[in-house]
Amino acid sequence: MWEVFFLKRDRRFFLLFAVLGVFLLCFIFYNSAQSKTASHKRSFQVLKVISKKKKSHAKKTKRTSFWKQLVKQIPFLSLKKERGIRKLAHLLEYAALGWDLYALSIYIRRYASRRRFAVFLLFCVLVPCADELIQYFVPGRTAAFSDVCIDWMGMLIGVLLSLLMYVCVQRLSARRRLYTASQVG
Repeated sequence: MWEVFFLKRDRRFFLLFAVLGVFLLCFIFYNSAQSKTASHKRSFQVLKVISKKKKSHAKKTKRTSFWKQLVKQIPFLSLKKERGIRKLAHLLEYAALGWDLYALSIYIRRYASRRRFAVFLLFCVLVPCADELIQYFVPGRTAAFSDVCIDWMGMLIGVLLSLLMYVCVQRLSARRRLYTASQVG
């Protein structure tokens, strides 16, 4: 009976992350298909929200924080420029996708062949390239290798976060099994 429950749970897990992955892909490709003016408008809206938050926070504390100094030193994270928002959005979109794809690959690696896992890794490489290819054909937008590199970096960050979460869950469940075994015996 318990084996059936775990299989159902694993199917739900796979379905949840598969739907989330499709949603993230649609979101990424939708953003890539936006015209230059629509993309700039969205970036400026985000900048406006961030600047309001920064002003309200600056009223509370007058000293410069370590994080603000760090952001000023890293060029693509500079929140003063619209380009920085765009690069940060690329990084975050692909971090979420990398996290999701690694969570899916944990399921695939456990229940399917290694070849299917290799297809997922190839997918991680091809999606950023396809994203930039879409942008190449959108009027006013260009494809840039630097964006592909930022996307890969975001994907790597997401995969590492997912791996860290997986390792933590495995260690906690091992401790729990060890604790319950010591209580029984």
